[in-house]
Amino acid sequence: LALVRLARAVRGDGGVCGRGGAVVSRESARITKEVGLRPGDRIVRVSRTPVERAEDVRRLLDAATGRDVIRIYFERGRRVYLTDFILR
Repeated sequence: LALVRLARAVRGDGGVCGRGGAVVSRESARITKEVGLRPGDRIVRVSRTPVERAEDVRRLLDAATGRDVIRIYFERGRRVYLTDFILR
């Protein structure tokens, strides 16, 4: 999973509603299948923690244990979705 910081230009051109977050720039087939994230999705929250930058997402995922259910809230096409998964 590769993430980039949401730039002002991307926000305006990409139809993104909110501020901050991390944009998925590329992902593996496994991430798409198991987690449901796609390039262009904007991650806005990991579990109960809002994220402003790609580094926030990485830090929160690194802190999770293999038993923790992680909930990611993400924006796609001006709608917010969520997905739950466990890191293995």
